[in-house]
Amino acid sequence: MYIKREQSQSILFLTRLYHPHIGGVEKHVKLLSEMLFQKGFSITLVTERFDNRLPLFEKIGDIGVYRIPVGKNLGTKKFYIWKWMILHLPILWRCDVIHVHDVFYWLLPVRLLILTKKVYITFHGYEGSPLKKTWIWQRKIAEKLSHGTICVGDFMKKWYFTSPTSVVYGAVRLTSKKFTENSQSAVFFGRLDSQTGILEYVKAYGLIRKKYPNFKLTIIGEGELAKKIPKDIKILKFTHDVSKYIGKNRFIFVSRYLSMLEALVQKKEIFAVYNTPIMKDYLLMSPFAKYISVSSSGEDIADKVILSLKVGKDSKKIDKGYEWAKKQTWDNMVNIYLKLWQ
Repeated sequence: MYIKREQSQSILFLTRLYHPHIGGVEKHVKLLSEMLFQKGFSITLVTERFDNRLPLFEKIGDIGVYRIPVGKNLGTKKFYIWKWMILHLPILWRCDVIHVHDVFYWLLPVRLLILTKKVYITFHGYEGSPLKKTWIWQRKIAEKLSHGTICVGDFMKKWYFTSPTSVVYGAVRLTSKKFTENSQSAVFFGRLDSQTGILEYVKAYGLIRKKYPNFKLTIIGEGELAKKIPKDIKILKFTHDVSKYIGKNRFIFVSRYLSMLEALVQKKEIFAVYNTPIMKDYLLMSPFAKYISVSSSGEDIADKVILSLKVGKDSKKIDKGYEWAKKQTWDNMVNIYLKLWQ
């Protein structure tokens, strides 16, 4: 239990993307910011302007959002950001706590100018596979220059040699909504790229259809692999709220923590695929690995789904997953951040 702070206490979050952009980190920062405001904190956020139609500053609810015009050239983007940080130093000086979400390099040119400020960082994921040494060293430097760290996943200790203050896996809100479930359907949501294993899920779908011709798959996402998705699979654009799609489908094809938590609290059968060693550890080193099905191929996913369709759900496993997931509340997540900043 933490004491509510005065309104004068201000938090500055730095994050690459933010609402209205859709994504796991964006959702994490948005809900965290809203709950901290309710506890009496003043919240300011700095992010990239991913769409030129967005204003350089606006209030989204009670959150002040500054957007950095980064330009279209990825090679020069960091210089735009560094220039912006130098020109807007008063924003950093006015805050009591600076908390970075992944993008610690934004602070490099001004770190010496804000030595009196408490700076923290959350590492949300990994850049790709195989990991480059430069990525590992960048995180080590960020960790050394921060007062405390949060890692999303224990796998980072092994792969990045981090020593986090806390390890988290996301948070969820319980829903009272009831949906009619299609017993022969699955939904995938996430980026349509190699990192999410989308093509393995599509392969599984094709194999399942040979046994169960009425089986359906809905995909929610965008990415470069969209053109490789068969025409008989329905593809929808990203949405802020996927709860109704989780509720309407028996099987959930996802490989990211937040998505899996959201499916666990709706008592769904979850199938996660890995295609790299780091992704394997990302999944199997999680505390809820025993409540989901982890595979390395579409063939294995298909075999497990077909078995479930034949013999029925493993209710005991599903119930245990639900009991674990429902404890991962946003109140607990906020308290982890407050404890870090004390």
